[in-house]
Formats: sequence, structure tokens, C-alpha cells
Amino acid sequence: MKDIPADNLNQLVEFTAISSEGWNVLERVIANAKHYYSDEQFRNAVDAAIAEQAATF
Repeated sequence: MKDIPADNLNQLVEFTAISSEGWNVLERVIANAKHYYSDEQFRNAVDAAIAEQAATF
């Protein structure tokens, strides 16, 4: 979602043989990516949380 708009992604990628649960996961992943790349404050918060978590390993 950073470099490719969702509409273009839908034209470039074809998903086949995905269960209903798989579709639910895919839709959630795409929604999360749209939110992450469209909201700088959210993106910074997520990045900070991931960096904090990574520092504990």
C-alpha cells in the first residue's frame, strides 16, 4: 500500500483457492496496510511499538 494503490494491487494480483477465513485475513491485512500508510501518527506509533518489542529479544 506504500507504493501501489489498492486499486492497482487488485489488478496485479489474483488470489485463488482461498478459504473464507483466508479472505477475512487478507481483507484485514489490506485494511491495516491502508491505515498504516495513510496515517503518519498511527505509523509512528506502530513503528515505536515494534522497535520497543524488538529491543526485548
